Amino acid sequence: MIQRQAVQRWVDGDSWTARRGPQTPAEHSLTSQDPDGEDHARVIHSYAFRRLQGKTQVLGIFGAESGDFYRTRLTHSLEVAELGRAMLGQLQRRAAVQSADWAAVLPSRTLLANICLAHDLGHPPFGHAGERTLDAAMRGLGVPDLGGFEANGQTLRLLSHLEIGPEQGDYGLNLTRRALLGVLKYPVAYSAAVHSGARPPKCYLDTEQKVVDWILTPLSESGRAAFTALGGRERSFDCRLMELADDAAYGVYDLEDGVNLHLLERGAWDALAAHMPELSQVPQLPSWANLVFSADEAERKRGVAALSRALVTGIDVKWQGRFDEPLLDLWAAFTPAAAALQHFLTRLVWEQVIDTPQVRGPEAGACQQLLALFEAAQAEPLRWLGAESRRRLAGAEGAAERARVVCDYVAGMTDLFALRQAGRLG
Repeated sequence: MIQRQAVQRWVDGDSWTARRGPQTPAEHSLTSQDPDGEDHARVIHSYAFRRLQGKTQVLGIFGAESGDFYRTRLTHSLEVAELGRAMLGQLQRRAAVQSADWAAVLPSRTLLANICLAHDLGHPPFGHAGERTLDAAMRGLGVPDLGGFEANGQTLRLLSHLEIGPEQGDYGLNLTRRALLGVLKYPVAYSAAVHSGARPPKCYLDTEQKVVDWILTPLSESGRAAFTALGGRERSFDCRLMELADDAAYGVYDLEDGVNLHLLERGAWDALAAHMPELSQVPQLPSWANLVFSADEAERKRGVAALSRALVTGIDVKWQGRFDEPLLDLWAAFTPAAAALQHFLTRLVWEQVIDTPQVRGPEAGACQQLLALFEAAQAEPLRWLGAESRRRLAGAEGAAERARVVCDYVAGMTDLFALRQAGRLG
């Protein structure tokens, strides 16, 4: 158990607010006295964040041809940030009532929002299907020590290397150490991760090993070993809150889109609920369903709000007693009732919306074009790459670095831009 005095010693330090590169001089920053505020500005003004508006959540359904009522990676990230802040508010109030010793470990609202806003920056065109395509394509090049592609790993690469921040040097956006730890969702290198099936392993890319080493510098040797020993299954507390908010947003808001676009009917909800006895812990579920599937738009919004509230308030926090670092030892999870609800919503969306011919067909066609574009760009990079990528290509050393530059460029494309570029293949 982490004791109150140990937590206070941790709070008084500044290791987690450090940056890899030099801090921007105050005259060049409006928020230089507020590290989290500074990071917030850096994230929302980044090119990668802007491009999220052109990356849809579910290709083929929630895209430009479906009208103007659909979610993108950008709106999803905004919703994750809002749910994360709401969860944090619940925990802050609970900590105040209980005089909890973990109160000092809670992130600021801005820090948690930054992690939530940044969590999907590495997603390539066409979501997870595009991720699988790029991973297989990179491995298929047969270049030694190249590795593949993984979206969470690409997020860290963007933040720490590819995006251009205000400082001179190769520091990316130069976020604080705690912010980068918050987006390090899988603390295992691609080369060391377990590979199974067609999906890329959950990991960080080997190109970011020095960055990860820097992030984990404040940890003790034993703490670092324990954190990285379980195949990437550990999380920092901040990352865990982001993950819970992401899970809630996926279940609730993709469900809302499915209902509003008439892709998900009440019968499917009732049929699945009947086969999940654990939902007896959520007695309000039938009344919420009445609202969610109502013909009245205001009632549907109340139903969505009720589902969101149940997940936001259904968070447990505890010390694990495994780490001497409070940011790692403190853990958050859904309560059993909230976990049952989240599992139900996620499964419903998967079965009725995502894993369907309406989505899989367009995904397959788009990824064929993505693969063709990737191969063309690898063969003739100067024909396809943008100016900044050509500059990086000129400075690349060896085949692996050159191939990674091309992959970075293709992965950064929006859905529509990738399709337009593929259309040039002739």
